[in-house]
Amino acid sequence: MALATVGLGSNAGASSAALVLAVAAIGELGTIIGESSVYRTAPQGGPEQGDYLNQVVLLETEFPAREFLAELQRIEDAAGRTRSVRWEARTLDLDLIMYDQL
Repeated sequence: MALATVGLGSNAGASSAALVLAVAAIGELGTIIGESSVYRTAPQGGPEQGDYLNQVVLLETEFPAREFLAELQRIEDAAGRTRSVRWEARTLDLDLIMYDQL
């Protein structure tokens, strides 16, 4: 079992709902053992856009690291994530911050 830390962010569309749905979807990849509060942060760089809602989730998973990352990207895609403009507003952004000691 691996310990994974995932950062969540959203600043396009229904951001609060996107984070709730993302936490539920991430929970299907393992066992959530902790989650932070939701914080509002200003975007850094890129085009003009609204503030982000951010959160962090800690979970145990049996997925190998690369498969886990692919699953996170699948969750982003299901939430309507696009990658057409660098640093654009995002319906959902999931970052694998740490996987065990990596």
